[in-house]
Amino acid sequence: MAAAAAPAPGVSIKSQLDALIGGESLSEAQAHEACSNIADGLVASEQVAALLALLARKGAASTEIAGFARAMRERATHIAIADDAVVAGEVPCSGPIVDIVGTGGDGHDTLNISTTAAILAAASGCRVAKHGSVSSSSLSGSADVLQRLGVAMLAPEGISPSIAAAGIAFMFAPNFHPAMRHVAPVRRALGVRTIFNVLGPLLNPANARRLVLGVWSPKLLQPYADALLSLGSVEHALVVHCCGLDELAPIGVADAIEIADGKAVQTSIDTVAIAGPACGIADLKGGGPQHNADAITELLEGGEAAANSAVGRTVALNAAAALYVCGKSASIHDGFKVAQAALASGKGAVVLRRWATHCRTATA
Repeated sequence: MAAAAAPAPGVSIKSQLDALIGGESLSEAQAHEACSNIADGLVASEQVAALLALLARKGAASTEIAGFARAMRERATHIAIADDAVVAGEVPCSGPIVDIVGTGGDGHDTLNISTTAAILAAASGCRVAKHGSVSSSSLSGSADVLQRLGVAMLAPEGISPSIAAAGIAFMFAPNFHPAMRHVAPVRRALGVRTIFNVLGPLLNPANARRLVLGVWSPKLLQPYADALLSLGSVEHALVVHCCGLDELAPIGVADAIEIADGKAVQTSIDTVAIAGPACGIADLKGGGPQHNADAITELLEGGEAAANSAVGRTVALNAAAALYVCGKSASIHDGFKVAQAALASGKGAVVLRRWATHCRTATA
């Protein structure tokens, strides 16, 4: 006998649709309810598509971002990592867990800056739990390039041992957010950016409370910061946008919001003063996963030329921001000196080899 068909989705989000059609933003509770039902597969795909399109047209408010993020966090697989552990060895790491992550979607197809900066941050003494996936809009996502670098996608139980062994781990989003499968077909069919494109940096399965978080548009800075405060899950974070990029680069003054002690403060970061001379976005261009992996491997091998190149200074600048939010440097400027020295010394390559070796052993 054939198996019975799964019941058709039967929960309506009409009240949320009516509010959005009327030009209103959803409250956090309304957004949480809608996303919860969507993530549980209870809402018809037509209503899901309508909701995502309306949110995309309006621009997501902080209440909507927070409500969606809270619902997805409740359905995620979480990792417990001790906050005071020390990774011994040639390149020791210690302190709170940090993530360097961007929303993507800036359209510039740069090298995988945040991924490389995460490796350099570990080489500079941070413990890093990076969250990411394959590319949705660029030529190379974090998972795409890491696999070319020999870093396997570990199951949830492999994350804490990876940090203990190498000071860094990568959490491949589909392994931790199974609820995303209910919205994936609609997102593919729409083919445009939706609120789910901005949720990733807020859904770190290791619950990293120190964050360097880049956004593709300056219009997202305040909503993101307000959402982080509402979620109450951050100790020290920088939300940044720099001259069209969702990461820091020595190309001009970056807009930023710093979150610490439960408060959000608007600020700016003179990236050229910290990591100059100035470069252009074209100097940071990347390519496909293998192209980027080759470039990252060469960069991390170190040397003064690499450390002083436009890409090297950009990577060190983002690693410096991680050192700052982790409390390992008093300022981004001080952190930049540490990160650039680590890059020149080749410690980044040491960490990458240690990480890849651990992943091979763990998945053998």
